[in-house]
Formats: sequence, structure tokens, C-alpha cells
Amino acid sequence: MKFMSMKQCVIKAGQLFGLCWLFTISSAAFANTLSTVSVDIFVSDTDRLTNVIALKRQVKSLTIHNMDNSVRLDAQLSQGLSSDPAVAEQQARARMTGINQQAIREAWTPVVKASFYDIKKIPAIVFNDGEAVVYGITDVMTAAGFYQKHQQQKSN
Repeated sequence: MKFMSMKQCVIKAGQLFGLCWLFTISSAAFANTLSTVSVDIFVSDTDRLTNVIALKRQVKSLTIHNMDNSVRLDAQLSQGLSSDPAVAEQQARARMTGINQQAIREAWTPVVKASFYDIKKIPAIVFNDGEAVVYGITDVMTAAGFYQKHQQQKSN
């Protein structure tokens, strides 16, 4: 299986689980190749990530973006709005001025960033600001292994 760049078709979860991959890479070599890598992980509330701490120790930066934060904030702001559009607009404006701006930023940053990377589905693990993405994997070390394999193929 070929790991492709973000601009090409990326690995799909169904393809990954149909194959058995064995990575026999020393942990020192693995860490060295990842020490300059940034990782953005896009998940929902139902996704259970594994090996996050192990990967976080090896990469330059790792950020987890929960895509459900915006849905929760929207539900909170929309709850109990009037059915009259004019009244609902006034209620919404009042709620928006009363809400913490940091909460809005935290809720919507994942959506904006996912749009920037053109994320098609979640979970998605993005390496080096969109250089590569792995879909459908929640074990972040497995995804990093695919990324490393991709980097090795590019250098050969």
C-alpha cells in the first residue's frame, strides 16, 4: 500500500485494516524522524485515541481537535430559542455577547483548521501542516508509522 500526500488520494481506513503491517524500526530512529514533525488530530467525542502520550514525547507538537465542540456550543446557544425569528435573533445576540470569547474560539478552531486541511472525515491525523493525512486510525503510533514509511519511500 502506498501512503500518499495530502494533495493526492489518502489512505482510507478500510484499506488499512485489510492489511497487516509490521514496523521493525528502532525506537531511536523512529523518534529522530519525528522530532521535527507537527501532528494535528481531528476526532469526535466517540473516538478513543491510543498511544497519544507516547507520540507526544516524540514529535515537535501534537494538538487534538475535537470536532464536536462546535456542535455542543451551537446546541447550548440554540436551546430554547423562540420560534419567532425576530425574537430568536435578539435572544441569540444576547447569548453571543454573554458567552466567553475563548469558548467560541476553542469550539470553532477545529472546524476552521479541518477546513483548511480539507479533512473529509474523522478521525484524521495530519502530519506537518498538511503534508500527509491518515484517516480512520485511532492508534496514533500506527498512524505515525504510516507517515514514517511514507517519508522513507519519498527519500528512496
